[in-house]
Amino acid sequence: MSLFKKIIRKTLFISGLLLPAAYLQAQTQSEIDAALASIKSMPPAQVEAMLKMAMNTMPADKRGDMEDALKLMKASKPETKTIQWKKKTIVFVPIAHASTPEFYASVKSIVSDYKAKGYTVFFEQLKRAETNRPRPVTDTVSLKLRKLVGLEPSRQTYAVLKNFFPDIVPQPEYEALGVTKSDLNADVTVEQLVQHYEKLYGTINLTACDFDVNKTSLLYNCDKLNNDIEPVILDYRNENVAGLLKSSKTDKILVIYGAKHVPGIIKLLSAG
Repeated sequence: MSLFKKIIRKTLFISGLLLPAAYLQAQTQSEIDAALASIKSMPPAQVEAMLKMAMNTMPADKRGDMEDALKLMKASKPETKTIQWKKKTIVFVPIAHASTPEFYASVKSIVSDYKAKGYTVFFEQLKRAETNRPRPVTDTVSLKLRKLVGLEPSRQTYAVLKNFFPDIVPQPEYEALGVTKSDLNADVTVEQLVQHYEKLYGTINLTACDFDVNKTSLLYNCDKLNNDIEPVILDYRNENVAGLLKSSKTDKILVIYGAKHVPGIIKLLSAG
């Protein structure tokens, strides 16, 4: 029990999906690898029982978020929601960044069906600002993002959940789900996200530890930021999507976005 509590002691919810973050007491990557190997050797039912026991120690609202994330992670299909905004029909597909193969097969089928009806897909994926300048050897923006969220938000990171839940897979690339170049990435850039955090809370100061930590490692024991990041990773991005939906010239839109974002986006649209 204590081993598993270490791994889930700090959890992050990125675009509505549970991630076991690397705020661990372990001091080396080998200790983390040993912990993951130990959990991987357990029957899935035992892992889930341990997780539920740990969840019972969480505040009610966080426990509810965790339960919703786990439900979505094990779902066989998304629950779409359709709204009318002025003359536009907007269909939301709450996405999980790790779920069952059946879930993603269903998403692919939904995308195919709606694109055949003339819908344009608006999807979630943090992007980099377009620039002709080469990215510096030390990419401080990415280091600031990792410090902000506590780990590297990537498909490789989500794949770690397979250690706990063998039947799930990371979200496939959007191309594999039927999204094409005619569709729209409706997310913000990494640079914008970091800038918005710094606008709210001040500059993210990187330390020697931030530069030394292996980017491919889950381990992140540097000084953590203690500010509420939901206004940045949730509210700010919701406002961006809502603005794009309102200003878009197309009147049939399929929105594929993290499940935790969807209620907030709909609320912003409902406000006018």
